[in-house]
Amino acid sequence: MGATSTSTGTPTRLRVQPAIAGRVIELLVHHDGGLTELVEADPGLCAVVVRAANSAHLGLSRRVGGVRQAMVLLGQDATTALAVARTAELVFEDGSDVPNPPSWVWPHAVGVATASAWLARRMDVNPEHAYTAGLLQNLSVLAGERHDPDHGERAADTLEHWNFPDAIVSAVRNHHRPLDDVFAPLDRVVVCARTIAAEAGLPDSRPVTPMLHVLRGAALGRNEVDAAVKDVTRAIDALVRLAAPR
Repeated sequence: MGATSTSTGTPTRLRVQPAIAGRVIELLVHHDGGLTELVEADPGLCAVVVRAANSAHLGLSRRVGGVRQAMVLLGQDATTALAVARTAELVFEDGSDVPNPPSWVWPHAVGVATASAWLARRMDVNPEHAYTAGLLQNLSVLAGERHDPDHGERAADTLEHWNFPDAIVSAVRNHHRPLDDVFAPLDRVVVCARTIAAEAGLPDSRPVTPMLHVLRGAALGRNEVDAAVKDVTRAIDALVRLAAPR
């Protein structure tokens, strides 16, 4: 059994982007705010915060799928503690048995998340759930596993185990399937968002749905896609600024 997962395949360590980890430490020291933006910019932090909000002891009647709702339920102190704990693990672990994810993972995640939220607002889908699904689609790769044809299944199984909403689990499970083969609204949003992220220069290493299929399937015009690409580009620029040393 590898150090990154349990015997059931659930990751025990999720890499936080080192620059984001540094900003968490600065936030703790200087109390300068911005925790929400940091959590939304990093799949590892997003996963632990939303997972905590869906823990059985909170007794929620509906599962939480968005970072902002999760942070309201947990409170600022608990969210900060979770972020600092994950950052401390990154700082103090020797990392010898935890391979670093490919360099494309973090910008691709933010790009797909941004495109997913953009599409969700036009396709009558919950944009917070869409953002989370886009951000966590490669969760297993973030835990050091291969980006192989089964990585979506492994990521979805993990999110299901963590009590994430069914729609997010399904979208993560199906994010590499052809658009014509998926029917759930959030599944279709994330499949289309991968193509938009690739158009913005943020592909992963696997094929995406052709843009013509996205235009037809999401009922979009070329000008609208161009607007979405600009939103993704702005989000990546914001990520770079957010992660920059202060």
